[in-house]
Amino acid sequence: MLSAMNRRSPLLALTFALLIVMTGCARESPVDTYMSDYGGSRATYERIADMTDCESLDAEYQSAAANNAVAEAGSDAESWTAGYMAAAEDRLEELDCPRR
Repeated sequence: MLSAMNRRSPLLALTFALLIVMTGCARESPVDTYMSDYGGSRATYERIADMTDCESLDAEYQSAAANNAVAEAGSDAESWTAGYMAAAEDRLEELDCPRR
């Protein structure tokens, strides 16, 4: 006859495994992090995250930088464009793209 501890072991193991899976799934994606830090367009962050061409990413960064330079200080637009710059720069580094 199984002891109470032996009968509970599979249940404890399953509970522990579910906890690990749930904790791992709860991590924020980079897009979620940019959205919470900077705001802006989720679609823009997702597009940047999906880019694989270094020249296109650099153009994205340059466009965001130009828009950031003319955005009103403290405005939502200034924050959003800073986020797009950060996302593009992070993706450039992730892909080991040369910087000009």
